[in-house]
Amino acid sequence: MVWVRVVLMKVLGLDTSTSCGAVGLIDDERVISEYLVDIPITHSERLLGAIELLLRDAHCAIEDLDGWAISLGPGSFTGLRIGVSTVKGLAFATQKPVAGISTLDVLASQISPTPFLICPILDARKGEVYTAFYRYDERMVLRRLSAYRATKPEVLVKQFLMSGISPSNHEDAPHPFPSPSRGEVGMTRNRGEGGGEKLFSMQMEEKTIFIGDGVRTYGDYLRDALPSLAIFPPASLNLPHGSVVAKLGLELLRKGEVLDLSAFTPFYVRPSEAEMKWQEKHPDP
Repeated sequence: MVWVRVVLMKVLGLDTSTSCGAVGLIDDERVISEYLVDIPITHSERLLGAIELLLRDAHCAIEDLDGWAISLGPGSFTGLRIGVSTVKGLAFATQKPVAGISTLDVLASQISPTPFLICPILDARKGEVYTAFYRYDERMVLRRLSAYRATKPEVLVKQFLMSGISPSNHEDAPHPFPSPSRGEVGMTRNRGEGGGEKLFSMQMEEKTIFIGDGVRTYGDYLRDALPSLAIFPPASLNLPHGSVVAKLGLELLRKGEVLDLSAFTPFYVRPSEAEMKWQEKHPDP
């Protein structure tokens, strides 16, 4: 018999992609402590205090952490910048590695194995949501089936995933859903039914779980538009959990997939307001 020694790792996960701040500490697969608050206070006011409180209550010195995990987005531009700058400073100070995860991957991972399609939706403002599609394969591994995108809920309802994409297409991929930090994800902006790339080609005709803070804004619309197909989990799951960020980060850290502290940035999906205005004034020739 061959014994394999698994090294336990303490990882602290952060999410600042929504108005809710989340911090979670895990030791291997075990959740040690979790902090989640959804009140109108900026992340810059509470994030460092939340980390300090969580570590103190868990009797864990910051030097005892083996790594950090951060949700890179999409989400609030300001919140993401605060989270990224904070984790960079902490990683430099502790000399511990950082893993980056998409917020949409985090939300999808909060759904237990199910035969239904999973569609996280984050409120992107401007009448749009950030979204992607996921499904558990026959091995109960969660697979991302589509590019991350910003789109209107009306388009999401009227159109569906390209029929040629299925979990079997991804069996040989090294990751169920590639990390945005590695530059392997598709970033697409769907401008409506008649514009942008054709991301969907068939009607949504199967039960789909919608999760994320976009449910607050568009849940009633989805219930009315898809009365027999839209499924909604408990509201507590609509916020990204720091412990899930930490768990997904742990998987990447164990594979040696860490971020370059001098180079990584938030994962926005769509341009900022300033960038869009600049593009309007400087169209391609």
